Amino acid sequence: MTVTGKPVTLLNVTKHFGQARAVDAVTLTAEAGKITTLLGPSGCGKTTTLRLIGGFHQADEGEIRIGDTRVNDLPPHARSSRTVFQSYALFPHMTVFENVAFGLRATNVPRGEIPQRVDRTLAKVGLQDMGQRAPGRLSGGQKQRVSIARALIKKPDIVILDDCLSAVDTNTEKQILSYFEKVLSDKTAIVITHRIYSLLQFDKIIVLEDGKIAEAGTHEELLANKGYYAEQYEKQSMEETPVE
Repeated sequence: MTVTGKPVTLLNVTKHFGQARAVDAVTLTAEAGKITTLLGPSGCGKTTTLRLIGGFHQADEGEIRIGDTRVNDLPPHARSSRTVFQSYALFPHMTVFENVAFGLRATNVPRGEIPQRVDRTLAKVGLQDMGQRAPGRLSGGQKQRVSIARALIKKPDIVILDDCLSAVDTNTEKQILSYFEKVLSDKTAIVITHRIYSLLQFDKIIVLEDGKIAEAGTHEELLANKGYYAEQYEKQSMEETPVE
């Protein structure tokens, strides 16, 4: 499969809120064609980091690059990224099909191509038979997949998932994660999740503490490191079943 995503690089990026440093001189790379996960305790800087990448916050120091392009001063719509938030933000008066098609209607996509694009995108997230349903008739997991489809339909290079699975149960999360491998394998994906078992299939895990990178590596590497990740894994292993 051809990788269409672009790497995302942060170089000594810092973000202040008043006197507090929410993100403190963070340097990291999210590789193209890989899923990178941000993990850490509440207030560690995960969401702020994602919002900096997506353009919803502006960095006070450092540089953010998508591919070879410095994007610090670009607004969200000018970056080759799409963000999926925890809130579904679906239009209740529109069908699933219309919700996903909405973002294309203001673009240069020929009107005749829109139905095919929507149908293909819904199939990618397992909703191919639900295009005519209203959002109110969907489960929480299905609504979240609609929001993911809405992000994917514009064919972004980078997909940012900002804690978008925290409102669904463990089984629903596993179901959604099974689609990630298929629909994100050619892109650059950056994800926040709090459930350790959700991370086992991901390529790179970055642990933030107090706005700084405390650990980075694969699941196996971080277990061997015996830090925050290993502690959380041991704690959650008593409560959850591993993703297969």
